[in-house]
Amino acid sequence: MVLAWVGFFVPLIWIASPAFSFAEYPLRTGPLVAGVLCLVVGLWLFHRSHADLDTNWSITLEVREQHRLITQGVYRLIRHPMYSALALYSAGQALVIPNWMAGPSNIQSGKRFWEFVTVGTRQRAGLTWSTMCAG
Repeated sequence: MVLAWVGFFVPLIWIASPAFSFAEYPLRTGPLVAGVLCLVVGLWLFHRSHADLDTNWSITLEVREQHRLITQGVYRLIRHPMYSALALYSAGQALVIPNWMAGPSNIQSGKRFWEFVTVGTRQRAGLTWSTMCAG
């Protein structure tokens, strides 16, 4: 989980200090526009995924008594819209920050976070990957 936080702080270090100046490159219009689009869509999807969950959202990843499967809104089209939103946001960050260290830092931390959440959820539920994918 610490690695997930590293991805958040690396761009802040890049902004505040010259520590990663060796990895800078010129920012071009194409990646900037694509990155901004990824950021906007990612933030919108993250908001929609929380709004569509309504009271079913919890920070602890545990099933409560009144929880139910959400099949409307963005959940009708995307199985894990929060994670998809974070992936889009990470891609957007990689495209708009013109630095080989700070730009893609969130992609690696997002991958680590995904592994932490999915492995932890499977272990708590006693499920195998093939069982989860089947249903």
